[in-house]
Amino acid sequence: MHKSKSLKKIASMSVSERIHLAERKLDRLDAHLARLIQSNANINMLVLSGRIASQIPESFAAHAYNSLQNDLVHYEVGRVVSIWDDVDYEKDSFPTIFAILDGASVCRQVYRNQLRDEIRTSHGPYIIGAENLDSDVVRNLERQSATWSRERNRQNLVKYTKRARRLFYSTISSKRLESLRRYRDQLVAHNIDWELKDQETTNTQPLDPVKYGQSGKLLRISCSLSFALNIAFRSTDFPYKDRFEISKKNTDALWGGARFEGIR
Repeated sequence: MHKSKSLKKIASMSVSERIHLAERKLDRLDAHLARLIQSNANINMLVLSGRIASQIPESFAAHAYNSLQNDLVHYEVGRVVSIWDDVDYEKDSFPTIFAILDGASVCRQVYRNQLRDEIRTSHGPYIIGAENLDSDVVRNLERQSATWSRERNRQNLVKYTKRARRLFYSTISSKRLESLRRYRDQLVAHNIDWELKDQETTNTQPLDPVKYGQSGKLLRISCSLSFALNIAFRSTDFPYKDRFEISKKNTDALWGGARFEGIR
C-alpha cells in the first residue's frame, strides 16, 4: 500500500486498534529476525570465517561455493533491508511500526494498559502475610506497590522509547542502510539485469562498495531496536542474545566437523 494511503488508514484507526496492530507486527517481526539470526550464523561460518572456504582449492567446486556465498549474502541483504522499507500498512517494517505508535495518545494508552496489567497480576494476595496484618497496613502496602508499579512502568516506557527512537533515527539516515538499500534495489531485488545495461542510459548512480558483514551489523541493530520496542510498548522482551548463541551452536554442529576431500 502506498505511503500516503497507509498513513491515512493508520490515522483513521482508534488508539486501541493501533496498539493491537503494532503488537501483531512486532510478533511477526520478531519471528522474521529469529530466522535471519540463524541465516547470519550460516554466513559467519560459510562466508566470513574461512573454516570451510579454506578447504576448497581452485577448482570447479569453487565456482559453486562462490555462488553459494553470494546467494547467502544477497538473501540477508534483501531480508534485513526490507524491514527498514518505508511506511506500508501491509508490511512489517520499522517505519510502519513507528508510524502506528507515533503520538502522545498512544503512549498514554500503552502506559495505562501496562499499569492495569501490573496491578492485576502483582497486588492483593501477593503481599506475603497479609492475612496477619491490619487492614489499614495492607491497604497502605497496596498503595505503595501501585505507586512503585506506576513509576517503574513510566521509567521503562520513557527509557526504552528514547532508546528505540535513537536507534531508529540514527539508522534510518545512516550511510550503511543507504548503501545496503541501493545494493539490494540495483543488484538483488529489482533490476536483475542491471549489470547488462548501459550504465550511461540508466538513472542509477555508482554503487558504494558494500563490505561483507554490513548486513549482519544492520541485523544486530534491528534486534536491539525490536528489543527496545518490546520493552517499551509491551513490557516484555525477545531473547535475541540467546537466539544468537543458539544459532551459532546449530551452525557449529552442522558445519564444524565438515571436511571436503578430493575436490577438483
